[in-house]
Amino acid sequence: MSAAPFDIAILGGGCSGLSLAGRFSKTKIASKVIILEARDNYIHDRNWSFFLKNNLLPAYSDIITKSWSSWKFSDLKEQLEHHSPDYSYVTVQSINFYHKMLALIKADSRQSLKTSTKVEAVEWLPKRNSFLISTHNERIESKVIIDTRSWPTRELLELSSYYQIFYGTEVELERDFFDDSSAQLMMNMKPLETGMAFSYILPFSKREALIEYTVFSSCYQDPLTLKESLEQCLKSLGLPEAYRVKNVECAVLPMGQVFKSCNYLGRYYSLGIRGGHLRESSGYGFLTLNQISETVISGLEKLRKVKIPKGYSPFTRLADRHFIKTIKEQPEATPEIFMALARNLSPEVFARFMNNSHSSFELLKIIWAVPKRPFLRALVSK
Repeated sequence: MSAAPFDIAILGGGCSGLSLAGRFSKTKIASKVIILEARDNYIHDRNWSFFLKNNLLPAYSDIITKSWSSWKFSDLKEQLEHHSPDYSYVTVQSINFYHKMLALIKADSRQSLKTSTKVEAVEWLPKRNSFLISTHNERIESKVIIDTRSWPTRELLELSSYYQIFYGTEVELERDFFDDSSAQLMMNMKPLETGMAFSYILPFSKREALIEYTVFSSCYQDPLTLKESLEQCLKSLGLPEAYRVKNVECAVLPMGQVFKSCNYLGRYYSLGIRGGHLRESSGYGFLTLNQISETVISGLEKLRKVKIPKGYSPFTRLADRHFIKTIKEQPEATPEIFMALARNLSPEVFARFMNNSHSSFELLKIIWAVPKRPFLRALVSK
């Protein structure tokens, strides 16, 4: 067991865990923090993308890889494009985020980061009023735990009934090919028996792009099963034969009502996917997770205790869950629902809806923008 208990143990050193640690490093809180991360090292393993108001300067603005002031949608019948002088769609590459946060942690004597450390069990010690964390080679004591780990596949299957599944690759070409002025968010949307498929293309330059094949589905499938579909997507784009694969990323994100935040004994908290902090209707989470991290650390400074915000209003959660129920029950209507949102909403309202900064009045606009029949059918179905 560790010689003295830590004040806070962060389980998981991904987006949520490192965001908390990075913000903690800028405070003067007299607490000892340990971050327990299962991975051996940090590599470029994903891209986080989100809508951002142009006059905002978030803490990670210096590591934004690319921003686009326009974004596109298409189904098998038409293509639509949004342009906005006020909002941008931006991407942060994970390796830049990791390096920034790790540098902050390294410079903070109050924090310890242990990689290659898988948490095997957590036990409450009532007599010591703390938790005992067991790993493969040691036991660590902490007064508070913030659990930011992802769910194992088995538990994900038990807790979720709708998924966003994607397989993508970052490619680099030897000559100019991509139009890097616009992000292609949902292209060639087509219904599937269990959901919808589309391609997602982020051109970082005229020669580099992230290209993903994405499926919204009520049936879980391993992302690797989408590799062939991605290859067909690459062929359909007419990419030159000579290109280099820089990185591959794939994942399964839960959508809809999945998890309930944990607040065990007022000392064990869940944050991130485990805490239900992904946007239920879209899978977006980076912006919200970082905002929640900022609120948590601010609360520690002022109140000396942890408080994890819910992240989304009850009305937004209710609307998101009905949205998922509708597209789950009526997959054939899903492409038209998304195209209707793109067609009937202004770029600014669409962006605010995606980054969770919309007003209640704008949520009513969003409800009005979609075709009514599928949602009414879902409303009366069991």
